[in-house]
Amino acid sequence: MLDTANMPHHRGRPKGSGIDDEAHLRAIAEHLDSAPGISLAAAIDAVLCTAYPDDASLRSLNVRRESIAHRLRGKWRSMRAHLLEDVQARKRAERAERAARAAANFLAGIATFQRYLGLVAKRARPWIEMTVRDLDAALRTLEAQKILTFAERVQALQKDPKLAVWLKPNALAVRR
Repeated sequence: MLDTANMPHHRGRPKGSGIDDEAHLRAIAEHLDSAPGISLAAAIDAVLCTAYPDDASLRSLNVRRESIAHRLRGKWRSMRAHLLEDVQARKRAERAERAARAAANFLAGIATFQRYLGLVAKRARPWIEMTVRDLDAALRTLEAQKILTFAERVQALQKDPKLAVWLKPNALAVRR
C-alpha cells in the first residue's frame, strides 16, 4: 500500500497531460534540423498540418490546434536538446551507412572491371603478339626498302658523268 502520509501534497492541476507526443516532437526536431532557419512555431504548424490535415479530425478529439501547439511547445522546451541530439545521431548513422554502401559498390565495380580486363587481356594477347610480330617485320621491310632506295640513288649518281669526277676516291683532295 502507498504511504500517502509522507508524500508531498501538490495543489492544482497535475503536471503533464499524459498524452504521448514523442512522435510529434521527433517530427518537429526533424523539421528544425533539416531547415535551420525555420522557427519553432512554423515547425509545430507543419507537424500539426501533417498529423491533423483538417479541423474535423481535431473536433472529433474535442481539442483545438492552438492547445496542441501550446502543449508541444512546453514539452519541446524540456526535451529539445535530447531530441535534436537523437536526430543528428541518426543522420550521422545514415550518412555512415550510405558511405559504407557506396564504398562497397565502388569496390565491387573495381573487382568487376578487373575481371573484365583479365578477360580482355586473355583474349587480346594473341592478337597483340601477332601485331607486334607484324610491326617488327614491317619495320625490317621498311629499313630494307630504305637501304635499297639509297643504293639505287648512289648508283644513279655514279652513272651521272658530271658527278662521276666528284665520286672518285681522291676527287675531293685540294688541287694545286
